[in-house]
Amino acid sequence: MTTSETRARLSNRVDEVEHIPVTRHAQVFGHSISLNFTPRYTLPAATSEPALAIHHQTFTLSTTPALPLYRSQNLLEDGSPVLTINRHTEGDRLDFAHLAHFLVDDKQILVHPRNHASPDLVSSRLFGPVMAYWLESQSTTVLHASAVATEIGAIAFLSHNGGGKSTLAAAMMRCGSRLLADDMLAVTTRSTAVQALPAYPEMRMWPDVARFFIDDLQSFTTVHPESPKLRIPVGAGTFGEFCQTPTLLRAMYLPYRVPGCATPAIETLPRSEAARLLIRHSFVPQLAAVARDPGERLDAIVQLANTLPVKRIRVGGGPTCLDAVCECLSEDLAAVDH
Repeated sequence: MTTSETRARLSNRVDEVEHIPVTRHAQVFGHSISLNFTPRYTLPAATSEPALAIHHQTFTLSTTPALPLYRSQNLLEDGSPVLTINRHTEGDRLDFAHLAHFLVDDKQILVHPRNHASPDLVSSRLFGPVMAYWLESQSTTVLHASAVATEIGAIAFLSHNGGGKSTLAAAMMRCGSRLLADDMLAVTTRSTAVQALPAYPEMRMWPDVARFFIDDLQSFTTVHPESPKLRIPVGAGTFGEFCQTPTLLRAMYLPYRVPGCATPAIETLPRSEAARLLIRHSFVPQLAAVARDPGERLDAIVQLANTLPVKRIRVGGGPTCLDAVCECLSEDLAAVDH
């Protein structure tokens, strides 16, 4: 059965799901959603009819044998894979060992936490890899990146964990830009235009980085029990502002640290290297390859690399160089605009 045929079958089963009272409508990653629970994150109000239902609900799967799609190579202490994905008649089931099951199809994500699972960790998985899986299944490319909206368009910072993308985004926000997304960026390409879709008004920062931008950190909590990063709400007088509107993406930057570097420098990458790095900096590339036809996704990545300048920016090793980095970025973005 082809992917399109499978998805058509899944869509036909949406009406069979037990009705659950909706508590609110919200907007996230450019889509209006309905929820039957209060999310751990502050989500903007919906601007249109919901395209996706996210419900906490138990679910029962048919006895038809499932199609194995993915098994994580990362194992827990008891030997269980951190994540497995199986395709059932009712949808794709993402099973995070000892944490939660998620059933995903075109119109809904059902969430079934395990007993005693951390709500913060469940939310982190839901609005991270599970949401990325759904977005990719809808032909939306998801990158491991942070993005801000400037006066003349959006810019994104791509890097691995701890690579500095949130720090650069926060530095640009301190200079007047508005947050679009932190850590996970969804983009859509139409002809020669790439839109960066707004995620939700919150950042994740290492405590030592957060202290550079915010004086008092006592009121902030960690992202979840397994992470020392802090949840930093954006807007409402806390830190910076959030942009709720999809914004034209003008350029993407990959930071690399050079200890002792006092003068930032930017170089534009060849398109072939840019495409390779965009694949590497996809948000959980293994899941993207399962959620979406690999050939289709490769075409989208190549189109992205051909449409936008992808650049490497050399930065120093500490926060004291951030003002110079912001000035360098602003000058480079002005040149892109012309």
